[in-house]
Amino acid sequence: MAVLEITPLHPHQAEDFLAWRGEDEVSYLIVQGEVEAHFVGQRVLWVAVLDGAIVGTVQLLFEHPDPELADEHSGYIQALEVRPDYRRLGIASALLACVEREAVGRGLRRVTLMVEPDNVGAQLLYRKRGYRQFKRSVFGWKGVMYPTLCLEKVL
Repeated sequence: MAVLEITPLHPHQAEDFLAWRGEDEVSYLIVQGEVEAHFVGQRVLWVAVLDGAIVGTVQLLFEHPDPELADEHSGYIQALEVRPDYRRLGIASALLACVEREAVGRGLRRVTLMVEPDNVGAQLLYRKRGYRQFKRSVFGWKGVMYPTLCLEKVL
């Protein structure tokens, strides 16, 4: 039976990670910036690996343009994703647990995230793990603004 391994992204995994998450030129540049920020300590980017393949990821950011989402006491969870063939196996929960442990270890009291209102599956996962909505906002991706729900969990 394959063992799931979750670790911060290692330099030797960066190319595979970029190939997965950078599906087009714009995404590639954005994700490349995220990887670079991870390697200089501006965020922590984890990967979930199963049978040598990256099957999931999540990031913990320490800054956000919206001060209600990240400040000296709060971290922001970004880019939680699990490949479709590996969903509903507990990988997203395991990734969130890593983020929460890291946040506690850094002395943060709370983590936040944004989720689209129509992403019912993700909302169920977050609520099951103790996240609660505290406001509505918008999120921009590739020049398009999307309505979002902002969730938080007190650690």
